[in-house]
Amino acid sequence: MANFFSTQVTAMQTTPPTRIKVNLLQGRLRFAFGQFTNPASSGVQIADVIYYLRLPRGARVMGFISRLTYSTGAASSTVNVGDSVSAVRYLAAISITTAGQSAISQADTNGSTPYETTDESRDGTGLPSATNDCDIRSVAAGAAMQASQSTALHAIYVQD
Repeated sequence: MANFFSTQVTAMQTTPPTRIKVNLLQGRLRFAFGQFTNPASSGVQIADVIYYLRLPRGARVMGFISRLTYSTGAASSTVNVGDSVSAVRYLAAISITTAGQSAISQADTNGSTPYETTDESRDGTGLPSATNDCDIRSVAAGAAMQASQSTALHAIYVQD
């Protein structure tokens, strides 16, 4: 019978042991919440951006317990969840036409390693820069959001 070890256990077995970041092992869960209610008139249109929350550098979102929730919206209305670098880092475009919730992803582009935020920079107007991956946002697509429609991001994360 063979034994196989995760990357983290292998690192701990080296001499001297390699320190494992607490956002990968023995970390404390933290909670971030962002809620948005579309104004009754002239609210979110196609390609408009909704900023939900700002995570600290070094945060890793735990997708299996993090959710985007939404009330009933307009037909064909969709949103994604991401940041300035990757619009779909946490959730590809989903329909928000009927009330529900969607789990957000924790995987990076290779599909296995949780993504760690690294950049919280802003441009001269206070908006996130093109390299900012700490400000979590959605972009509306498909159709304008319905008046008074509510969306909320419940993000559970760990951080060093």
